[in-house]
Amino acid sequence: MSNLLRRLGCMVGKHHRSRRLARLDPRDGQIFSQCTHCGVQMKRVSKGNWTVAR
Repeated sequence: MSNLLRRLGCMVGKHHRSRRLARLDPRDGQIFSQCTHCGVQMKRVSKGNWTVAR
């Protein structure tokens, strides 16, 4: 049941980022990560702030 609630959180934009999935894009220096529940790509905006990469 808790996994279903986590996926529902992703549907309303509350993604969960795993620290070990963060990686650096060498082309432009951006740091990217993925949501552990739905796999959407996220980009680091500033220290501690992440947004969905588009």
